[in-house]
Amino acid sequence: MTSKALAIKWRPKRFDFVVGQEHVVKTLKNALEQNRLHHAWLLTGTRGVGKTSLARILAKALNCFEGIKSEPCDNCSACEQINLGRAVDVIELDAASNTQVDNMRELLDSALYAPSSLRFKVFIIDEVHMLSKSAFNAMLKTLEEPPAHVKFILATTDPQKVPVTVLSRCLQLNLKKIHPKSIADQIETILSEEKLEFSSEALSKIAIAADGSMRDALSLLDQAIALGDGHISTEVVTGMLGGLDISKLFRLLEALSGDDGQQLMLATTEILDSGVPLDQVLASLATSITQMSILQKFPTALDDSLEHKEKLIELSNRFDPEELQLMYQIAIHGRRDFEWAPDEFSGFSMVVLRMHAFKPQERGSDSEKSEKKKIIEEINTGELLDIELSPNHWASFVEQLKLGGMAGMLASNCELKSCTDNLLE
Repeated sequence: MTSKALAIKWRPKRFDFVVGQEHVVKTLKNALEQNRLHHAWLLTGTRGVGKTSLARILAKALNCFEGIKSEPCDNCSACEQINLGRAVDVIELDAASNTQVDNMRELLDSALYAPSSLRFKVFIIDEVHMLSKSAFNAMLKTLEEPPAHVKFILATTDPQKVPVTVLSRCLQLNLKKIHPKSIADQIETILSEEKLEFSSEALSKIAIAADGSMRDALSLLDQAIALGDGHISTEVVTGMLGGLDISKLFRLLEALSGDDGQQLMLATTEILDSGVPLDQVLASLATSITQMSILQKFPTALDDSLEHKEKLIELSNRFDPEELQLMYQIAIHGRRDFEWAPDEFSGFSMVVLRMHAFKPQERGSDSEKSEKKKIIEEINTGELLDIELSPNHWASFVEQLKLGGMAGMLASNCELKSCTDNLLE
């Protein structure tokens, strides 16, 4: 027998197996437990987050021969037929392929007849926003006053295109993108069950690349299994995704923290030669800078599951907090400005040079060290201010002076050029 794709084989068949949508699952289970059943549900969310899976599980829960309850038994003939897609009273329709009003009228005509073997006749309409205006109009009367034996479960990736007249007649449930850690945990469970070897870093890369979609993650996992001959390694996944080797990114950050222009250009050229899309490189750079900023301020805020946490902490100590904030903004704006660059080399090189050029005055230069003075100033609250005054610390010095009005505005818009015993320029 040919093996099934993982996305099909591991499609959840019970509410408890749905990953990352606890808020929707709780709503549906409570409604089933209390028998407070709406006649029409609208499930919204991006691709691969569980809309169709939840629709099928809900259809089973409504029709399970053991009764309406928060979890279908998954063993009775009704549950088995729905799992196999053979239940004649559970009608699935792809609105993208059946947009016309005639298709909808035919569907609604069949809704008038009682179910042949199940408790409810359930209509699951996927990508409902693709229906024509006439088809939506044909639905309205049935959605407003549906027969007692009919339930509608609508799904869409674009609820903005669903007419408000339809939205107002449905109970809307918004599915969110699945967190990368939840995706990584799920595919780790799957690989353990499949008895396949993997590295945790590889799974993390797949989870991030999936962008919140469990189906996309499992499709990428299938590809990695085939490419790695059953072993999902970091090297295989990095090559498959076309991602940047993190060590190259770290070398660039190390070069930015120093004053060696040759090392900076070598690190830049190394990234350019890797062939990775530079838009993706800047996105990774912005992510690393964000992590460094968080770790610099709150070292325990990110748990130990974060890849290369110790290296990120070490790198964060090489930069001032303000410098990291500026580097982040330059990376974000650099992505936006790529389309105006004469070529990718120029666009990326200028982003890197901008990060280096606009950082504060060099922290460790001998000239600054000789100018640093310890001063004690008495400020108007009577509090003693004991700080190290240097061109690099002017902003924090002004902030602690707590000046107001014109004096505060003037001081905050100045820079300290030099500092001697009795004179600040």
